[in-house]
Amino acid sequence: MSDEDALIAGIREHPLDDLRRLVYTDWLDERGRSAEAEYLRLVAALADTGAPVDVEHPHAVRLLALANELDECWREELGSRFEVWIEPPLDRARLINFIKTAREISGLGIGELQAFCYALPKMLSGGLPLEEAVGQVQALHQSAPRYRILPVSEVHSQRPLRRDIVLCWQADFQHGRLVTTAEQTRAALTHLRQILARTPETTSLSGSLPEMTEQADWRVTLATAQLPSEIARWRKRLRVDDSFCGDTADPPFSGWIRVQAVSS
Repeated sequence: MSDEDALIAGIREHPLDDLRRLVYTDWLDERGRSAEAEYLRLVAALADTGAPVDVEHPHAVRLLALANELDECWREELGSRFEVWIEPPLDRARLINFIKTAREISGLGIGELQAFCYALPKMLSGGLPLEEAVGQVQALHQSAPRYRILPVSEVHSQRPLRRDIVLCWQADFQHGRLVTTAEQTRAALTHLRQILARTPETTSLSGSLPEMTEQADWRVTLATAQLPSEIARWRKRLRVDDSFCGDTADPPFSGWIRVQAVSS
């Protein structure tokens, strides 16, 4: 194991110990990797306050700018120090939109999210880089205007964060219920099989796809990884855009393939 691998393994094993991050930043500085070092110092500085993150604070603004220059998987593995909390009151007129967006973000089921709405304040997602947390609250802004981004204060699970590559396709919400037709499900699964057949490396993933059942669903786990580096490997092998469209299907459908964090 290299020195860098050992430093990263220590941070992974003790995700709330920012002293380990600062030791790693010194190692990065010594090797001219100043942007990565500055990013992690800002992560530690924002987490050290223990207070809700002001995204307009100079530290946060600079961190978000640096994030655009750095590898996504590296940031996910080493900068995941924040969590998103939803605050009451939640506008009941926007409840359906909130559930739809929160399901896409969290992977929680509709029943879980309905219970979530009656237990605020509550954490929606945790163990995130700041830039991912900011992206989530921006997506939720229209349906949940009250939120906080907080530093993670405790490890909620000793098991590592699992990240699934999932296939999702558009479905309609009616009266708080997700409605997806069997035709949409069949068309989306067929499209995914065609994607996987493009390369020998991904053909084997077809075995993870479920057979059609009477209960139509809108989300299929394609691959699971414990470490961001594994997710990067699957992304490269898939060689597909994030979104796809089945205009010629009957009925037409659209959707996306994305990486989604799930607590193990």
